[in-house]
Amino acid sequence: MNPTQLAALFMSEGSETAAKARAALPAGGTGIVWDGTAAPEQLARIYCRRLRLTRRTGQETAALEHTVDRLAAHHLPVRLGQVTSADGAWTYLLFLSQDARTLLACTGVRRRGVGTRPNPRRAVQPPVPSCWISSACSPVTR
Repeated sequence: MNPTQLAALFMSEGSETAAKARAALPAGGTGIVWDGTAAPEQLARIYCRRLRLTRRTGQETAALEHTVDRLAAHHLPVRLGQVTSADGAWTYLLFLSQDARTLLACTGVRRRGVGTRPNPRRAVQPPVPSCWISSACSPVTR
């Protein structure tokens, strides 16, 4: 998929996070859509865990809760893609329809120590009960 095709996908999702990922491409960012698909319920579980972890550690994300909800509601295989900003500070994860024609959800995560100086005074957020995170998240049992 070429950068123009990739940029066109962001129009179907319309979120602020998708707009930032789209803007990263012409600004020198890189993008890829991988072959193959994954089950949306599996991805919802994985990204629900990531949501809890990022909340616990205070790592900045964009639209991760919305992405978990969208994946949990989707019932067809999902393709994955990624856009990385030119400075490497943000990585945007793309969740696409099986045919890669529609962007289902887009989330972003700020990489620590890249593009910004870490703030030692930033307080780590306490763990948030899973029922407050997302309707799609369920407690992880071991």
